[in-house]
Amino acid sequence: MKAFFRYLLIFGAANIVLWLVMFQIVPRVSEDKGDQRRYDEAMSNLQPAGGRQARLRELGDAALQSARMGKLEQAEKLGQELEASSPTNGDDIEKLHTALGLVALKRGDIATAKERLLASGRAPETPVRSSFGPTMVLAKALLEAGEKDTVLQHFGLCRTFWSFRANKLDEWTRDVKLGIPPDFAMNLK
Repeated sequence: MKAFFRYLLIFGAANIVLWLVMFQIVPRVSEDKGDQRRYDEAMSNLQPAGGRQARLRELGDAALQSARMGKLEQAEKLGQELEASSPTNGDDIEKLHTALGLVALKRGDIATAKERLLASGRAPETPVRSSFGPTMVLAKALLEAGEKDTVLQHFGLCRTFWSFRANKLDEWTRDVKLGIPPDFAMNLK
């Protein structure tokens, strides 16, 4: 997306339609295949072969991928099941709040989605979160809904556990303040 803005600054808006087609339609096709693959994998991992504990470990991924695929009832049910188990692992807490936040946002409940985003940022540090950072799926969706301030607050919360890549948070903060969609790249999975 940054290439789009650089191109726009250099060459003007004359070819904006071509760029919008390239950036909005072409990437979406490949994202759909990845989303479907991640959903299928999360649902197959959820199967009860390993018992209750194994299921609880997989609920976060299943809830998040269900929400991403627009399967709102399923995402809500899985997220609530995980939340009822009172998870203590930061990865699980982040995923459940992200999934339930996406459900709320897709149902038009922006206030709950914002609360869930901030709750995901408060989830305890884990090796995964401190190395690879938080998922920005809900942050991206809230930015698209115009909720810039909440997303900036979320970035601040993420600084407490993701100091390894604070430069990414700085870059995203700058982009949001300039009105440029951040390149969340690997943090959208």
